[in-house]
Amino acid sequence: MNDPRHAAERRPRTGRHEVTEYPPGHLRRPPLPNRPPSKAAPEVRSKAVSDAQRVGRAVSSAAAGALITRGNGEVLLVHHARARTWVLPGGKAEWGEPPAATCAREVSEELGVPATVGRLLVYNWMTTRAELFPGAAASEHAYPCHVFTFHATLAPEAQERIRTPERELLGWRWWDLEEACVPGVMEPYNARNLRAAHTAWREDRGAAYLES
Repeated sequence: MNDPRHAAERRPRTGRHEVTEYPPGHLRRPPLPNRPPSKAAPEVRSKAVSDAQRVGRAVSSAAAGALITRGNGEVLLVHHARARTWVLPGGKAEWGEPPAATCAREVSEELGVPATVGRLLVYNWMTTRAELFPGAAASEHAYPCHVFTFHATLAPEAQERIRTPERELLGWRWWDLEEACVPGVMEPYNARNLRAAHTAWREDRGAAYLES
């Protein structure tokens, strides 16, 4: 887009509107009055936004994760590079993408192998106050998030082909539930979500509802 300051300098400074002749059938719109050159916008520094300042229609995002288990009940977790904690494979939804499709895509991207997505285990309403990584709760770009956790399975030979993206993830491994859900391994919000998903899967319950 052209700099509006330059456009303002090119307009004649007559002090009044000019009369413009339009060709037949032209959509007529009166010319804008002369305006002084606009000033450069002041620098805006990022700062945290409180819930009281977020007014109007709700704006939120969506994400989906996968609980992948093996025979003894261990769960597959990936090591998140930014948060430096272990999490379920998963991530944010793309525009217009259903949660189950998000789960399948994210598992494929993070593990490098396809997964079969099964039933919903947890619906988690994640608020902006969830400190998923250092500084997350103070970010002005944080929105509440609908987080869906599904049970998913990998093909028997897929484990040998798992490859995680180098910059996003530091690796993957199987974890015992109790060993994983401790400070220093998982942060509390994801640990709570994992416990709920594991219980719904193990006891064949309906999907759990959480608010974080």
